Amino acid sequence: MSSNIALADILLDTREWQAFDCKRAHIKPAKIVETICAFANSDGGRLVVGLEDPDKASRNERLIGIGEAEDNASEILNMLSKEFEPPLQTIKTSYLDITNTSGVADKLLIITVGKSKDVHSLKKGDTFIRTGRQNHKIGASEITRLRYEKGTLKYEDELNDEITLDDLKPDLLGTYQKDTESTQPDDYQFLKDNGLAST
Repeated sequence: MSSNIALADILLDTREWQAFDCKRAHIKPAKIVETICAFANSDGGRLVVGLEDPDKASRNERLIGIGEAEDNASEILNMLSKEFEPPLQTIKTSYLDITNTSGVADKLLIITVGKSKDVHSLKKGDTFIRTGRQNHKIGASEITRLRYEKGTLKYEDELNDEITLDDLKPDLLGTYQKDTESTQPDDYQFLKDNGLAST
């Protein structure tokens, strides 16, 4: 039990920021999954459910526990496996036994999210990143940039709709056809056959 007290002290002393957040259990589960999504898309982080925000209570009054809204805690756990697209692979949950502010045995739910190689969105389509102690919803262009940063999208994998056959240097195209030992007389069909052009 002394190790639980020591860990609770560490959590109470940890400042909310980029990789750490705490929420009361009565918060809407949808807000929790936004934070988890933001952690996964950023540098990872730890979310403690059942711990009051340090700006809203003194240190000794922050250990609320999940007992105040156990159904919410269950719903949060359920949403972890269903709410993310693609599914999260870098997430772990655990409980920490505590004595809450009412002097009753209770628990904190600790959700640890690793930095993901993917870009995750919620099923409703929203995508979040973490900046400081805030979650920020990002749009299509920011999602594309994040995919490039994570390496899930590469510039060379994208087709450019603005280039025509006339834009290609005939001598370079001829060299490439020769190197691939192509017998295709139609340049456009040759490029299509090699995944370098679309219809």
